[in-house]
Amino acid sequence: MKKINLIMFFIISTVLLFTACLKYGDETIVLEGKAIKTDTVDINDPNSVQNSLVFTNETFNRGSFPNSTSGNNSLSNSQSSIAVNNGNTLTLPIIYNSSSEPQIIHLQVVGATNGYYSVTPTVVQNANGYCYIEFDIPDYIENGYFEIIISVEYADGTISNQIQTTINITDVVINCENAYVSGSSGLTFTNLQLGTTSGNVSIVYDTYSAPDRIDIYQQGTWLTGTGENPNSPIPPMCDCDSPLPGFVGENSTLNFNYNPVNGRTIIVVVSGCLPDGTAWEWQLITSPECQ
Repeated sequence: MKKINLIMFFIISTVLLFTACLKYGDETIVLEGKAIKTDTVDINDPNSVQNSLVFTNETFNRGSFPNSTSGNNSLSNSQSSIAVNNGNTLTLPIIYNSSSEPQIIHLQVVGATNGYYSVTPTVVQNANGYCYIEFDIPDYIENGYFEIIISVEYADGTISNQIQTTINITDVVINCENAYVSGSSGLTFTNLQLGTTSGNVSIVYDTYSAPDRIDIYQQGTWLTGTGENPNSPIPPMCDCDSPLPGFVGENSTLNFNYNPVNGRTIIVVVSGCLPDGTAWEWQLITSPECQ
């Protein structure tokens, strides 16, 4: 009997300890040392915003953001701004100038004091190339702006200089009839929620004189765009004065066959040329059915 009581005590204690580690208050989960909010997150609260970002292949570190290696200024060009819907996945491209391959991307929301992320990147091109990381923006983060600090840790152990990117959280385009989006330089990810009927979808766009690029995806599959399939969630960044293939300044239409079996969310990615001075717009003009 005494042995059974000891076993029951151990089980109850373990459950209570596990519960205490998972819950903080009623609406916050603590996982690997960081609190993940499940209620609405104030965009002006850096720690809450940072806690809410969802990565894969990441470590959350307590302590100060890593210092750069003296003289390592390998990050000189980046997306200064990215617009994305809450509830979407953000792809962050990073261009680097180093003969050593990136191993880790360090990332922190500006103003956060509870730590930083270390994320394994996807390397598209080694040695003076570019890589990217992806993370989810939960749908419970309020609309608005926040900034992130980024640095790269290379295979040789050195750490790059720090750069900043502004993230703009916007509404999902749910009412697809007459859906209209416009913007300028940087990356813009827009979720377009379509209906349950298959058929042709047409999007008219105007990138004006400065070249920009548009790519359309469904469940990670590239459907169409102003250039060929970039074979990545985003194309390389482009200077307005030296446009890469797929960056165009024109008024035209993109058409694709929509099948809701493959997912009802279409993601329109616009890559505005850098550094600034560009403008673009697109509008859905034909779809088989809308919500």
